[in-house]
Amino acid sequence: MSETINTPGIVLYYEPWRDYDRRYVLYTELFGKVRARALGIRKPTAKLAGVLEPFAETNLYLILGKQATIGGAVVTQRFHQLTRHKAKDNAAIYCSEVLDQLVKDQVADTAVYHLLFSNFTWLDHAPYSKLIPVSCVIKLIQLLVYQITDQPVISWLQQAAF
Repeated sequence: MSETINTPGIVLYYEPWRDYDRRYVLYTELFGKVRARALGIRKPTAKLAGVLEPFAETNLYLILGKQATIGGAVVTQRFHQLTRHKAKDNAAIYCSEVLDQLVKDQVADTAVYHLLFSNFTWLDHAPYSKLIPVSCVIKLIQLLVYQITDQPVISWLQQAAF
């Protein structure tokens, strides 16, 4: 039996699947990391194609079953600068890949969601710095309860505003 949910989420990345479909990896506020598919999204007439782009915060309508399916989405925040600047785009991709590797599927953690959102916001509005993705990874590891040796640079990065 299928269950439907509405939740805010951030699109981490997607990959093509079958003829006109895509598989998405999303990080949602209520359900954590979710792997979902969007049917027919690669067709020229697909309405969700512009909404489900990487690094966009959306309100998602998900149909949970054997595989999660995206039934609808509305963009609430689009991080334009991430896709316009190569260094910012690479930093966002790096943070998304690290999060995908470290976080289990469907384990909700609102602190991780807010960290990801604030990191993308910081990358979008501030001048680029190599310390932003490093700080994101260190804070993510700290949130996931891994131990980090206390060194001056690491403690400074943990307290940084970004």
